[in-house]
Amino acid sequence: PGGDWETLAPLGSATLRRLRYSARLSAYVAVGDQGTLSMTSDGVDWMARGPGTVERLYDFSESPEWFVAISLNRAFVSADTSTWTAVTTGGQNQNSLTYANGQFALGAGNPVTLQVSEDGLVWRDRSVGAQHLTGLNFFKGSFYAVGASGMILQ
Repeated sequence: PGGDWETLAPLGSATLRRLRYSARLSAYVAVGDQGTLSMTSDGVDWMARGPGTVERLYDFSESPEWFVAISLNRAFVSADTSTWTAVTTGGQNQNSLTYANGQFALGAGNPVTLQVSEDGLVWRDRSVGAQHLTGLNFFKGSFYAVGASGMILQ
């Protein structure tokens, strides 16, 4: 937007799935295929901090205490981005993660599941009764989810 884009040196050969800003790290975090989780504070020099998995990572979020990255059915949790704990969330096809109001919210595509967790380690199911969730975020005091056929959930 607003000008020409410059191609920077790639982060290996893995497809990158999401780019988020981490206020705690004062850095951007990119996650993607082959367990890629890399961060940069200047946009040029990137440091790998992945959780030691070859699973595709779809999203990343943080709380004041925890960093969480998600694959299709697991969450990877860390206090410092150096040591990670893998936990099975019970969801399938997870693709979206956000943190607000003291909890992480995790959304999955098809079948639709929405789960919440205070620490990223223990996840609880929330019923949403919808088909194919594609995105999740927090806005004006509520979690919102979007999906197939124009679906918007609050």
